[in-house]
Amino acid sequence: MTLEFLEIDLLWPHSVPLEDLRSMVLNHLDNYGTPLRWAITEICDEMSNDMSRQLRIEAVVIKNA
Repeated sequence: MTLEFLEIDLLWPHSVPLEDLRSMVLNHLDNYGTPLRWAITEICDEMSNDMSRQLRIEAVVIKNA
């Protein structure tokens, strides 16, 4: 078992309400391992289209060896 630090960019579609954001992030982090700690460190709403916003996620995940 190891710990891995991640910095990832994730699109947050306007169709996903704030109430569902936590589960959306956790579902995405599950692709990398079991999330131990995570934080949204940046939100960029200045994308060229109005369909989504970009989030910067920093996380520590547990990876099973």
